[in-house]
Amino acid sequence: MSSAPNPLDALFPKPALRPVDPEDGAKLFASSNLDPSVWIMPARRRRTLNVERAAAEARALGVHPVEIREVLLGGDYNLAELPFPEFEATVDAAIATVSRASTAAVALANAGGSPKMFTAADLLEMQIAPPNWLIDRIIPEGTTIIAGKPKSGKSFFALQAAIALCAGTRAFGAYDVLGEPGTGLYIGLDPGGLGGYQQRVRSMLVGPNGHVAAPGLSFVREWERGTEGVEKIGEWLEANEDARIVVVDTLGHFRKPPDAKMSPYDEDYAATSEISKMITRYGVSCFIIHHTSKRSSESADTPMDLLSGTTGLLGGVENGAVIMNTTRGPVLAVQPREFEATEQAMERDSAGLWQILGDAAEIHLSAQKKLIVAALKKEPTGLTTRDVMQEIDASSEGGVRRQLGRLRDEDGLCILQNKKWIYTPPREQPEGEEPAMSPAGEPDKF
Repeated sequence: MSSAPNPLDALFPKPALRPVDPEDGAKLFASSNLDPSVWIMPARRRRTLNVERAAAEARALGVHPVEIREVLLGGDYNLAELPFPEFEATVDAAIATVSRASTAAVALANAGGSPKMFTAADLLEMQIAPPNWLIDRIIPEGTTIIAGKPKSGKSFFALQAAIALCAGTRAFGAYDVLGEPGTGLYIGLDPGGLGGYQQRVRSMLVGPNGHVAAPGLSFVREWERGTEGVEKIGEWLEANEDARIVVVDTLGHFRKPPDAKMSPYDEDYAATSEISKMITRYGVSCFIIHHTSKRSSESADTPMDLLSGTTGLLGGVENGAVIMNTTRGPVLAVQPREFEATEQAMERDSAGLWQILGDAAEIHLSAQKKLIVAALKKEPTGLTTRDVMQEIDASSEGGVRRQLGRLRDEDGLCILQNKKWIYTPPREQPEGEEPAMSPAGEPDKF
């Protein structure tokens, strides 16, 4: 009885047989299970990607990450002739990426075709890298579905982010894009002329000192749908070694026509997961533009419930984002798979660009306080709670009453006399006077 073949023997050819010339490599690997480009590193950006592919192939065959590392570092596989510390870091980063990717680390088949299982002990030994941000503290890496009502600015938001990623500049005012600048592909399938895109891009590329160099973001207005479209994305990624971002605008124009044999959930899941798998394979990120339903944000349990379609849409991607136009202003709600959900307040600047202001609860709370103070200043004799509600166009009496209480107790900017709230200007502290202390031992805020 012959022993089972070692997956490493099938995966990693002998160093002496490894091709360096692309043409020789294509001939030598024509009948093998490996793409010859795995071992050919023509550019610095491709180095990590090629090693990731090799690591992913090995992980799919059931090889433990430790064994993969030993083979890659122990043999003569450093075709790019990197300094050893740099090559070692490249290998470790690739293995960490593969170990944290569920499609590569868990649910793949081994050489015999049966499912590869691992124990809880194996799981504890895995070197799983933490998830990374694409735009710091706003959107993580991977595929993100960005949804909003018509004319909510979702496409503008995605385009603004894509330009920042390609140019290596800050996004939405003060948020770093992580990683090196690169190229991007914007698949704009929504009907309409090029004038809208030209106007948007011009507003994003004109700064105080005039035009800045346009980044490597390419646009296309026609594209195959469904599986053929996903495969064409793969071809573009293969040809662009420094690719960073792909934008699909919109999902409705990109996905294949409805299939009566599939359930709505299965159709939605297939539509987004097929794109996400291709994006993950190449280690880049993607924005999928989609629409929200007619539900109001107040009627939904979570912002992600506003997506038009089934939960399969969100199940096929890493992150969900919804742009909501609330009574207090635009809010970006993000639900990542690996991070806590966030809601960020946004506004448009004078050029129409999106600016992210910070946590929506804090920003909007401060905004309402300012409105209340302005209303009280206009009426020296005071206003009742209902008068204040009318002045600031608020709908919640309890919320306004709480805000007035905070302005009185925490900020010292108003008092309540005869059921009317009266504005009290902050007391200027005479020079040299010690600040008054609250019962808690802290200086009073007025």
